[in-house]
Amino acid sequence: MLEYRKRGCTRVLNLATPWPPHLFPNVTAYDSGATANYNGMIVSEKWQAASGVNVIANYTWSHCIGEANNGTTTPNPGSNYIHLNDRALDAGNCSQDRRNIFNLTIVGRTPTFSNKALKLVASGWTTSLIYRYQSGRAHAHRIRSRPVAARV
Repeated sequence: MLEYRKRGCTRVLNLATPWPPHLFPNVTAYDSGATANYNGMIVSEKWQAASGVNVIANYTWSHCIGEANNGTTTPNPGSNYIHLNDRALDAGNCSQDRRNIFNLTIVGRTPTFSNKALKLVASGWTTSLIYRYQSGRAHAHRIRSRPVAARV
C-alpha cells in the first residue's frame, strides 16, 4: 500500500521524466491557488447594567469550506492533495473553522470620589472581565472494520 501511494504521488513526475520512484520518495506540490468560502452571522448586544458598568455580548455562527489546507503552516513533505488533477474533490471544512463563538465582556469603572485622598487613589480605575467560549474543530469520523479471526 505504501509503495502504491509513493507511486501515485510521483506519477506526474514519472511521466515527465521516467526515473526510478525510489529517487523521489517524498514529492510535494506547493501552489497558491487554493480557495475557501466563509459565511457567518454575528449577533451583538450592548447594555449598561448599572452606573459605570457596561456589558457587551456577541455570538458568531459561522462555517468555512475550502480546499485542503494546513492552516497557516507549510505542509509536511508528501502531503499532497489526494486528487492531484482536481483539487476541488479535496474540499471540506477549513482547518481553522469554528462554528460557534460566544464572547462576553463586562467593563466596570470606579466613580469619582469627593474625598481628596480617596479621589487620588481610587477614582477613574477601569477593570474588565472577558469570557470566551468557542466550539472545537470539525471532526471527521472514520469507521474501521477488522476481519474477525477464524475460529479454530
